[in-house]
Amino acid sequence: MTERLRDDAEYRTRHLYLFIRTLVRYRRREVRSQLLGEVTTRQVLDEQGGLLETLDAVAELRRDYLRNGLYYVKSVQTSRKIESNPVDWPRTIRAQLPMLVGNDVFYARPLRRRRVLDLEDFFHRLHASVITEILTLTGEPKDAPKARSFEPSFYASVAADPELLLEPYEKRTYRDRGRYLLALIKTYLAGFKRKFLRRHNPERLFIRIRSFEYVWEHMLRSLLGNQEAPQQGLPSGSWSDSRKGISQGICPQVDFVRASRRGVASDSRYFCIFDAKDKPLNVNGSSASASDIYKQMIYAQLMESVGTKVSANVLLFPTFTAYGRTDPPIRVLGNHHWPGLAHSRVIEVGIDYTAVVEAYLGDRFVDPERWVRALLQQVELPIINGDIAER
Repeated sequence: MTERLRDDAEYRTRHLYLFIRTLVRYRRREVRSQLLGEVTTRQVLDEQGGLLETLDAVAELRRDYLRNGLYYVKSVQTSRKIESNPVDWPRTIRAQLPMLVGNDVFYARPLRRRRVLDLEDFFHRLHASVITEILTLTGEPKDAPKARSFEPSFYASVAADPELLLEPYEKRTYRDRGRYLLALIKTYLAGFKRKFLRRHNPERLFIRIRSFEYVWEHMLRSLLGNQEAPQQGLPSGSWSDSRKGISQGICPQVDFVRASRRGVASDSRYFCIFDAKDKPLNVNGSSASASDIYKQMIYAQLMESVGTKVSANVLLFPTFTAYGRTDPPIRVLGNHHWPGLAHSRVIEVGIDYTAVVEAYLGDRFVDPERWVRALLQQVELPIINGDIAER
């Protein structure tokens, strides 16, 4: 998928739209998404006046700052010191009388040009103000260059008409980075700040999450979990304390489960434990860590201890493969088990990322019962090695 995202612009744009919509719906988990198709999504974003373009500017300004720091402009100061600095001949000639020494013209104290970082330069401080605002929005205020930023009232007046104030700098800025930052800052101020921050609460425009695995778990839980399953909390252990005696210990929590509907024949009943993992596939073997496997084994052991027979103990991994175009887009990749240890079988399953996202957003109809029963049918078959596209 990495190569296709890099080389296929249409594919990249489509997945970017899906990703944005996924995060928006995840943030509003209690509200079902009203964006029902790719055309609708594109229209909505276009009507917002180029949100993607301005978000690109935000991301690039942040990336550049974290890599290169603030942009500094050097100013020229006239000095009679530091002989390594070049002589400012026009000023020297205007300010001093020459002396003749033989056939040579001599100036006793020539004026020199000294280039220093101008900490009060407008462009430098505007860059600091923009970066401070962006890092505050993205939840990273501790990294913001607040000391170099403009006062809020002055920054607001600058942001109201950035083109006029930045025009002189476009004419006298020659370094590639400086010209690039000017373009990004203009895009940010004229687009994102003016059109979006004035009309929207910034908290609605940014979604901060520590790991995408939380989103992946939520999507799969909402699609495959069901209300007819028992409580996801497993039996609590006992804690023996040499000071206070025995008390309740930890109570493990599985990611989510799915049980067969009530009323089905006993030979068609099932109970599955699921754990969603957002990890790239290992094409040469297991994609799970040892701790992933051990936790699932304990879950199954505890479920069986209270009389719940576990049909499948599953780790779900996102995949990007040809079988994503099939229905259901799910495939058993392999399993771990210890022949002499009861309830030790843990199955690794690939489920197509795009299909899950489309189902989560309502773009694709999903019958979760069919998906789970298709998985259970595969579990009963021998595992056949096949080509698995690397994520």
